[in-house]
Amino acid sequence: MKKFVAGLDQPLLNRGDAWADRALADLSAGDADWHELVAHAADVTWDALPPTWAAPTPEWEQEGHRLLVTIGPDRAREVILGWLTLAHLPRAVSLRDRTGYGREQRGDLYNSMVLRRLVWLLGLLPPDEQLTRGLADAVEANLRKVPGGPRNRPVAEGAVHALSRLTGTEAGVEAVAQLVRLAARVTHKPTAQQITAAIDAKASALQATREQVLEFAVPSFGLTEVGRRVQRFGEDPGDTGILRIEGTSAAVEWRNGAGTSIGSPPTAVKQGLPEQLKQFRESAKELGRTLPALTSALQRQLSARQPWRYGTWRVLVLDHVVVGALARGLLWRVDGRLCGYAGGELHPVDDAVTPPRVGGGELVRLWDPASSPPGEVAAAREWLARHGVTQPFPQAAW
Repeated sequence: MKKFVAGLDQPLLNRGDAWADRALADLSAGDADWHELVAHAADVTWDALPPTWAAPTPEWEQEGHRLLVTIGPDRAREVILGWLTLAHLPRAVSLRDRTGYGREQRGDLYNSMVLRRLVWLLGLLPPDEQLTRGLADAVEANLRKVPGGPRNRPVAEGAVHALSRLTGTEAGVEAVAQLVRLAARVTHKPTAQQITAAIDAKASALQATREQVLEFAVPSFGLTEVGRRVQRFGEDPGDTGILRIEGTSAAVEWRNGAGTSIGSPPTAVKQGLPEQLKQFRESAKELGRTLPALTSALQRQLSARQPWRYGTWRVLVLDHVVVGALARGLLWRVDGRLCGYAGGELHPVDDAVTPPRVGGGELVRLWDPASSPPGEVAAAREWLARHGVTQPFPQAAW
């Protein structure tokens, strides 16, 4: 029987899982590249478990990356993420279960292993906010409890692995932000341990401490510049929603196609694009809930023992689209020099002095007026007033 089964190559997936049924329908279009990619993911070793739960080998990833390039990264991301959103849904065809462990309420194990490996490959793609958020949402959805355990643990842990593999400066921060969000929500112990290990690895790659990452790695919430997101709804010129950070709060402004500010979303947006409007509003609410916590975290930096490396501080704090909107209103001691942000760049408080020459390893601390001489405090207050800087909390008044 084993020899007979080993010679079978169809179907690539078992029917009954929502994602597998969708994948089989997509594969029926006859695209040989997609068939080869799914077959690559279906090359699962079943001789002994848990080898199938192990991380992918470099050779397997290399071949997978080649296939992704052939298909096209954007298309691969769209299709695999689409399959992933269906992984947690109940089966259309129930499984006979004599074990008493609720197997019929969870995904087909073979299918789950194949999807797990497809999700691994998402970690090799050029990342964006949709990818990182989609992977994080899949972790939570597939860890929901059913009789016998999580709905689809292999897929959930595959998504964590993919998040841990996303690289690049912005991608690394966005991915670790989603891992931090998951660390506060996931209670399934093995997956929680995997998330912790991924956060530690990301912190090391960013040259930050675990505490710095946990407090300051936050999602971008769709902001494309520091403190601001502009989203166009419909055809150009269309209606526009502007999400921005004002002080320590999130504010939303709506403009019609003529550029006139209006008090609420246009009717065309409410009726024609309800899903986009819902996502925009959810981002605004999540941002509003995050800002007070970030403000408190920055206040704690006044007495923090661990300084920042300059390069890490720029990425996680000063130039981050969310954190930077608060951090740029504060004064920092950079390589021993008191500095503030004004006019689009970092300046010493003594504007007549040449700015400090920094690379990436210099140390940065939040300036603490309580431990500074009176003359420096007076100079700091004068500089803030002269440049019209609004602080998230009265740092110079302490």
